[in-house]
Amino acid sequence: MGTLFVSLHLTPTTLSMKTILYAIPFIFLGWSLQAQSFDDIIVKKKYVDCKDVSYSSPDMIHSLYEKGETDSLYQFLDYWQNKCGNIEYIGSIRILLDIKTANFDSSAVTDELFTSLIRYKENDQMFDYVMYRNEVGQLYRNLQQETRNIASDIQQTYSVDEALLTDFLKSDTVTFNDIKKSSAHESKLKRLYDQKLTEALKMRQIHWAVFVSYYQPFGKLDVFGQHAGIGGMFGVNQLHHTLDFVMDIRFGRSANEYQFVYNGNLLKDNKWTSAYLGLEYTYDFYTSKKFKFGISPGVAYNGITAVPADDDDEDPKILPGLDVNGGLSFKYTFGKKGGYAGLQTRYHWVDHHNPGGTELTGSYLSVRLVFGSLFSYQRDYRLSQLDY
Repeated sequence: MGTLFVSLHLTPTTLSMKTILYAIPFIFLGWSLQAQSFDDIIVKKKYVDCKDVSYSSPDMIHSLYEKGETDSLYQFLDYWQNKCGNIEYIGSIRILLDIKTANFDSSAVTDELFTSLIRYKENDQMFDYVMYRNEVGQLYRNLQQETRNIASDIQQTYSVDEALLTDFLKSDTVTFNDIKKSSAHESKLKRLYDQKLTEALKMRQIHWAVFVSYYQPFGKLDVFGQHAGIGGMFGVNQLHHTLDFVMDIRFGRSANEYQFVYNGNLLKDNKWTSAYLGLEYTYDFYTSKKFKFGISPGVAYNGITAVPADDDDEDPKILPGLDVNGGLSFKYTFGKKGGYAGLQTRYHWVDHHNPGGTELTGSYLSVRLVFGSLFSYQRDYRLSQLDY
């Protein structure tokens, strides 16, 4: 095996003083390497820690690669991994060396590899943040630059995945667009991409919305007449499925008087306020990036306030009813934060319990103009990392 440690070419313009200090153990090692193996050196220098190796790694990688000392570079990567664990740059450079030396095995394309590509892209994006404008950020920049240099030096690949990996790691703008456009039949990377995308899309989202509503009764409920309402909904969404708690308050007097029993007396009045509190499930049978069409059954409590509470602490007179309903929903998505505008139409069957008074059984149509949002920071972030 050839000499492992060579001149590191450390200069104040490329490395900070702290980095130079971290590199001193390796410089010292380089002076005493003439007749020693890599294993001999490591055994004698057990005090070298992860920071020492990491901060010296860009120059070590550059020097060993430029000298063509591939075996020594492999061994340095093994030692670095033993000191620091799995770092995406270790795996990336090892794979590039395998491709360059025609030793790449398709079995290396695993879920763990794809996850390391995601972390590699995350590091590339983080370089512009304040928290990465320091020595750690500079270290990552240097490591990524060495990775790009090695990838750019590869002139020939022998499989689709080798070409995709090389292009991904040498690009100045790291994206999954080429992998996303490749064929799942030819590329394991594409199949892993599809798997990661499906996992991200399956993540739950919070759903909230506000709406204005229109109420049109039929049958014996026609005594109430048409009304407007306002409401909101809050729930959870996963892929095509959404479950919401919904509140809809309709207001205004009834169109005609109706009878009810209150405190033992049969009264006639046209006071009316309707409160709808229910659970609604929506299944989106058609979805695209902009449009969703769904079918939505629901069940709710629907109470009519015939007599409101008064200043004498009299309880209100409420005529309760079980509201069973179903309908269709439409959503148009806009922006990048899951916002949408939608329209819902629902048909309801309800029987307001009104013993001794007017029979209040029938059906009604409700129409809602909805403005809402589906959001999950974690889901949105994972999809953005996949360039979806």
